[in-house]
Amino acid sequence: MLVTDWYKVQHFNPAEFEHPELMKPETVFMLEEERDKLGLPIIVTSDARPKDENLKAGGVSDSLHLTGEAIDIKCLDITPLDLFLFSCRFPWTEIGLYEIGIIHLAYSLNPERKIKRFFGFQCPNCIKFGPEKCIVCKGIGKIYKPISQEILTWYLKDKTAKNKEEILGIK
Repeated sequence: MLVTDWYKVQHFNPAEFEHPELMKPETVFMLEEERDKLGLPIIVTSDARPKDENLKAGGVSDSLHLTGEAIDIKCLDITPLDLFLFSCRFPWTEIGLYEIGIIHLAYSLNPERKIKRFFGFQCPNCIKFGPEKCIVCKGIGKIYKPISQEILTWYLKDKTAKNKEEILGIK
């Protein structure tokens, strides 16, 4: 994002971003609007990433973090699920809820990027055997599933490993 655009942003400043110069204005302005409507502080945990940083973070090869169109956030004043549901009110093209409590938001103008709502979690196979040659997650270390009523229900309940594996279809 150009330095001259940051004066339009009230709730965030470039110092809160690892790579503010790589962020797309549309993504930052949408985050700004969400923060304004939420009325609570939002913490940026990850923003635009160069390829090597994306790889270290476990990002996928077509991650919108690479193009400055994605951002990961958290809010300490509400639950991650509440923040996820609040974010669904905005026209993000991707909204993800990670089991660690981080929300992934992306806004892409690319028409080939379909709207996705997902739940991301640590691959249980990698916990046991490591990601190097994992056939479940293909070495990413994470699994992404579309958000469903079952996942939302599970998120609100006890998160036992057995329950997680049953609901998400992992054996």
